[in-house]
Amino acid sequence: MISIQNLKICYGPVEVVPDLTLDIERGEFFTLLGPSGCGKTTVLRAIAGFVPATAGNILLDGVDVTRQPAEQRDVGIVFQNYALFPTMSVYDNVAFGLRVAKKKSPEIKASVNRILEATGIEEHSTKKPEALSGGQQQRVAIARSLVMGTQVLLFDEPLSNLDARVRDDMRKEIKRLQRELDFTAVFVTHDQEEALSMSDRLLVFNKGVADQIGTSRNLYSKPATPFVCEFIGASNKLGARTKSALGLDEVELAYIRPEEIKLNPNGAFPATITDIDFLGPMSTVEIRFHDELLNVSLTGTDALKGLEPGLSIKIDINRNKVLCFKDGALIQ
Repeated sequence: MISIQNLKICYGPVEVVPDLTLDIERGEFFTLLGPSGCGKTTVLRAIAGFVPATAGNILLDGVDVTRQPAEQRDVGIVFQNYALFPTMSVYDNVAFGLRVAKKKSPEIKASVNRILEATGIEEHSTKKPEALSGGQQQRVAIARSLVMGTQVLLFDEPLSNLDARVRDDMRKEIKRLQRELDFTAVFVTHDQEEALSMSDRLLVFNKGVADQIGTSRNLYSKPATPFVCEFIGASNKLGARTKSALGLDEVELAYIRPEEIKLNPNGAFPATITDIDFLGPMSTVEIRFHDELLNVSLTGTDALKGLEPGLSIKIDINRNKVLCFKDGALIQ
């Protein structure tokens, strides 16, 4: 559906994206993930036609659109601030693009009503955006793009303005709409939890370069680089003494996920609890081991019984789950 071939983007003398090649399949939910300033939004805007390519090509459904203006690309985009017309009703916001395209009134009415029902906002059709919650405004922004019949919808950090509870609901809602309406979604975020929970595949950007592309599980369990390991999920970077205790002296860099360290009265290594963060169903226990501070994930409220800062404990570390890197690449 979307094919990016040797894409290079420069802002004046600054090379933002040096060389990106990427294929996104039809009907896929694909996420561009990375920290601020890494190039992910630039790539999204290049697909939309808002940012010119310095070199390379962008193909949509086999058609080279690299030099086409945005309005000819049949691509919808949902912005972070929704960009709704404040003086228009929900219905008129959604109908706006069809009216500009000079569609006939019966067609506009049928298309708008269908998409309002599909996105669950038909009861708000006469309201102005200011009367809607953030989540409802998000639905209007999505409906406005989908009503045009586009098969590609781009999301530019659309959930960052929502509170945590609404954000969780909207993740599910966007995925539901994407599955039911069968469009290709390209989603930009710096939030790893959003990326892991929503994506069929994702790309992790590091200074304009694609460090790794794959499924959420693959990137979490087999990160290709130390950057991906540290950026995707929580991880403990192991120092020299811990590596030595595990027989990994020759490894350049080693990481262990918090869930792979177990508190065990009969464990192999002594440690001391230094802090506890209770987070409901999942909590984090910070321990001191060989003068290093490591985080341990515990599931369930009962798991914290009898634990407190200063307590001496025993732990096990699953050596086979240690992520080891040499020359910047995963070797275990």
